[in-house]
Amino acid sequence: MRPDIIIYNAGTDILDGDPLGGLAISPEGIIERDEIVFRAARKHRIPILMVTSGGYQKRTARIIADSLLNLHHLGLIGHELAAQEAGSTKVELMSKKHKEDYLASQ
Repeated sequence: MRPDIIIYNAGTDILDGDPLGGLAISPEGIIERDEIVFRAARKHRIPILMVTSGGYQKRTARIIADSLLNLHHLGLIGHELAAQEAGSTKVELMSKKHKEDYLASQ
């Protein structure tokens, strides 16, 4: 079986100190977890949709941002990658149009 897409619920309630999660994963552990998931998706050439959830600490947003920056730095995410993987420039053009629309609305 080969899925068409991976929907990855990247919750952060596993973070150490979270009042509800009950686990004790470090910020570095969360970043590594995300890297493992994205590398596996890339290896098997399966598109991935990452959503964030959980996490009940103020520092959660920074950890998610750090993870996304790490994934981008490693070349595991980015609109250029999406266009390359799709074998077309359509994704890149859609991203450019989205950016233009966003800037126009500001």
